[in-house]
Amino acid sequence: RMVSSDSAKQSAGRVEGSQQQLHVIRRTLATLEDSVFSDEETDDDDLEVETVSSTEEQEELETSDLSDDSSRVAPLAESLQALLVSRRTVSRFLPPSLQQTQWLRSALDRAVRCAQNAPNHKRTEPFLFKRILFPSPSLERLGDIIYEFTLQKRKDNDVAAEKFAAKKRDKWSHIPAYMVALIEDQPNQEQELQKPEKEGANPMYLEYQYAAPETEKQLEDYAAACAAVQNILLSLHSEGIGTKWATGPVIKTPAFRHFVGAKQNDRVVGLIMVGESGQPVVREPRRRRSLGELLEDL
Repeated sequence: RMVSSDSAKQSAGRVEGSQQQLHVIRRTLATLEDSVFSDEETDDDDLEVETVSSTEEQEELETSDLSDDSSRVAPLAESLQALLVSRRTVSRFLPPSLQQTQWLRSALDRAVRCAQNAPNHKRTEPFLFKRILFPSPSLERLGDIIYEFTLQKRKDNDVAAEKFAAKKRDKWSHIPAYMVALIEDQPNQEQELQKPEKEGANPMYLEYQYAAPETEKQLEDYAAACAAVQNILLSLHSEGIGTKWATGPVIKTPAFRHFVGAKQNDRVVGLIMVGESGQPVVREPRRRRSLGELLEDL
């Protein structure tokens, strides 16, 4: 389905605003690149601290007022912090269109570049991402998987269950894009299926039992993958694109794992739904702990 002209105009306005925001972030990243270490492995003990070349420069540093830099630093910091705290999970997306797909494809390219820069131990980059875009047979297949999974999980009568499952398939089939995040070299994720709740259940839509990380590296890789996913969410948010990071039971089924090409030792970290938000104005979060509850001085 194509987006209406009014919706397209609203989308264009949001895109223009988000592109201006993106320009600021890109300019910042370009500035920061000059101070980033090379790709070679470097130990902290080997780092050399740049020293002041003259007594005059040293005195200038000692007597300078840090607030003098506020006009240059503060706006950037505030923009980035506002971006971080304004991100929200989006559950309803505007209908997809071919024009929107081209935009999302390039935005997801940029998001994965951001994901690649998430902290990861010894720079192993253990994560892998699979992309699904509208329109495609893969999107239709994903809709079929959620339909069969939902139908099997329902405990009510067949008519109500089928109606609910069909509604779920229609919703998932009209989400403009998806990203699947995986990590490799985890414990076998396909050891044992959970017991079915119904007789005659199709094992392809049962969940595998949870297999926790067994080594420090596996835990670190999972943490790195979560950081990478957050970078994707924030990158897309900076361009005015909504997301939802889903970790529901469907991603643990043989049908879904086979669909995304996951090997036995690949853990599916999540399914990220992507598109332009169709929700009303974002409200304040329902619950946030105070700073005093989150932060303690030692």
